Amino acid sequence: MKMIFGLVLLSALAFAPQSVSAAPNADVAQFVAAFNTGTPAAIGAYVHAHVLPAPAGVEAPDTAQSLEQLRQAIGTITPAAVQELPRRVVATVRSQNGGWYRINFVRAPQAAPHSFARIVTDLGLPPKPSGQSTQQYLSDLSAAGYFSGVVISASANAPPLVAAVGLANRAAGIQNTADTLFNVGSIGKLFTTTAIYQLIEKGVLHKSDTIGKWLPDYPNVQARAATIDQLLSMRSGIGDFFNPRFFHGSPERIRTLQDYVPFFAADPLAFKPGTSQMYSNGGFLVLGLIIEKASGQDYYSYVKDHIFDPAGMTKTSYPIDQVLPNRALGYTRSWSDVVTYRTELRPATQGEPGRGSSAGGAFSTAGDLFKFSQALQNGSLVKGRYQWNGPGNFYAGGTPGWNAALDIEKGSTTIVLANIDPPAAENLVENLQP
Repeated sequence: MKMIFGLVLLSALAFAPQSVSAAPNADVAQFVAAFNTGTPAAIGAYVHAHVLPAPAGVEAPDTAQSLEQLRQAIGTITPAAVQELPRRVVATVRSQNGGWYRINFVRAPQAAPHSFARIVTDLGLPPKPSGQSTQQYLSDLSAAGYFSGVVISASANAPPLVAAVGLANRAAGIQNTADTLFNVGSIGKLFTTTAIYQLIEKGVLHKSDTIGKWLPDYPNVQARAATIDQLLSMRSGIGDFFNPRFFHGSPERIRTLQDYVPFFAADPLAFKPGTSQMYSNGGFLVLGLIIEKASGQDYYSYVKDHIFDPAGMTKTSYPIDQVLPNRALGYTRSWSDVVTYRTELRPATQGEPGRGSSAGGAFSTAGDLFKFSQALQNGSLVKGRYQWNGPGNFYAGGTPGWNAALDIEKGSTTIVLANIDPPAAENLVENLQP
């Protein structure tokens, strides 16, 4: 869920005043000055001078127009923190009406004449005040309505922090606990990637294998040329199954990976395999079908036998109809034809598939994901060239009502599971960084 304009979801929620000051950044300072004028000319001039135009033939949002609409919706902004990261600059700002937002300035290639490739605006979280304990910070976020979920933060030099805040079931008043189950969304793509690497290690699969080799009857003939490597790197050209046919069909009847196929497999490719890159849930669904064909097991049995059980992930599964004891309910402010944003939280049940897939949708606990992260690092799941070896990897999954984030560094791991809308968990991982 990316916010382009008009999202003032948390503007009325109070939070303690922050002592964190923004670090100087000339580009961000110029952006804030232009944004706060509220004039299309100033905002347009900033975008023209600092943001790369979209390539010819590529549809992209009108950045200046989107920022103008956002300015009209939230008023002026004041930076609270600015993070300089290798690929982006992240500004956490507070708006005139009290809301918190995160503005991501994605860096342009060094040879480009502009500073940024694009500007993406999301809901934000208040920065963690200097000297405040993590537990108190999480409690304050929960009390203000910014976060509900579970956090594990572990490093080699200290006992792990495990904290649970907020409600797993608001109607019943049930609190989140360390054992609460959450939909981890696209974190499940890590399970699929691990399964593919296991089968490559055994010599059953090769990165150069094509879809056509393993799925000769795949509906899109052009897609059969895409390789496993291209599917893993989202360069296959295959699109998404979360489309109008899916939401207006009967996703609650889904029980197998094959049940997802009619929603996307016959669609034209977005591009010739290997020529571009695009986020692809459909591509990871196809990887799951290849795992089934190559292993002789259905996907759900394979990941249980070869990933969950060896890693000790006893609470992780792909439940049918999402029926599980001790699971949280997801709560969203964004479901209404999947695009209309509202201020009240309500259960996120519309459009949920009857079972998750190789593209995501497993239910797990923060503790089980911690075990998974340890297994990735110690070589008990994959070894050699495919074993995780740092220096750091960040993974996230999200859908209305759910957000999960996993950050693995050398010697430290942070896991955040939330039963509210993205990007709550992703933002919190960054805010908890030292």
